Amino acid sequence: CGSFVIQGLMNGYNMYGVEPEQWKLDLIDIKFKENNYPPEWRERIKMGIGENLPFANETFDVFNSWQTIEHVQNEEKCIQELYRVLKEGGCGILQGPDYFCFHEGHYRMFWFPMLSPDSSFARFYLKLRRRPAEGLTTFHLVNPFKIKKYARKAGFRIINIKRKQIFDAAKRRMP
Repeated sequence: CGSFVIQGLMNGYNMYGVEPEQWKLDLIDIKFKENNYPPEWRERIKMGIGENLPFANETFDVFNSWQTIEHVQNEEKCIQELYRVLKEGGCGILQGPDYFCFHEGHYRMFWFPMLSPDSSFARFYLKLRRRPAEGLTTFHLVNPFKIKKYARKAGFRIINIKRKQIFDAAKRRMP
């Protein structure tokens, strides 16, 4: 709800964000009024969707899409849009949940690997755990192999950050 953009602006970064939900934009407006953030900052959080970003071609040096890819309707189109708005030589972070593991990040609880959020078992499981099932409609399973394929097709060079950090640390320690 705008927190990433606000924190970046507070620390001197040239930040923009996109939010598709009107209720979240309303919440952002409340946050701005209560905290007396500069009104021009509010203009940096645009209504839009990942598949049709409200920015010109080659606008950004860097993007950060953190835990959002599982909420878009068309992952391939969203990744193409991220590439479109990125300047030549730019970079980005696209991070999403791992649905091959036993943890569901939205509910912060044990989850069966590859359990589809729109299944009747998922609804039953949440009811059993006394959790609201309405959230199941806001996300879908993300296949990391497809995401990588879409990213390469769009023009991205993929770097696994965790693997790179481990490799770089090992390289620094090797004679």
